[in-house]
Amino acid sequence: MPERFKRWALASLAALVLASCRNLQDGRASAPLSAPATNPAGTAGASSVAASRQAASLGVTEGNFSISPTSGSVAAGRITVTINNVGPSPHQLLAYRTNLPEDRLPIDAQGRVSDVSLPKVLDTNGYLHPGTQRQLTVALGPGRYVLICNLAGHYQAGMHTVLTVK
Repeated sequence: MPERFKRWALASLAALVLASCRNLQDGRASAPLSAPATNPAGTAGASSVAASRQAASLGVTEGNFSISPTSGSVAAGRITVTINNVGPSPHQLLAYRTNLPEDRLPIDAQGRVSDVSLPKVLDTNGYLHPGTQRQLTVALGPGRYVLICNLAGHYQAGMHTVLTVK
């Protein structure tokens, strides 16, 4: 494995760890990129506190210019998102809390959705290569979220969908 890739992987891991420490106080995301809360296997009588912290699950499949969640809505709280790239090209997954139409998000000069004008609540922080999977846990409050791939041209080609959090 090239040394450059190892440094990039370590830097990405460090960024994820630091991001998991962030705590937004406006209720949009209290733990945007943290490890999923799980109960140890074989533990009998797990406390209700541990059970209440367990994240709900949402699968998201990214393919040839499509994003398909396993459900169009989830309950508010901690959600473990498992992203699978089944397409022939790299993708990424970002989520924005917004009431704007999913195909009318603001675009910056590079032709990507502008992170400045929308509250981003989930980001894979890099490419998800074909045939790979990534898992992120995010705390989401009730609202409407737009999931997108923000690689050049992908959003404009239709890689967006709506997720409702109740």
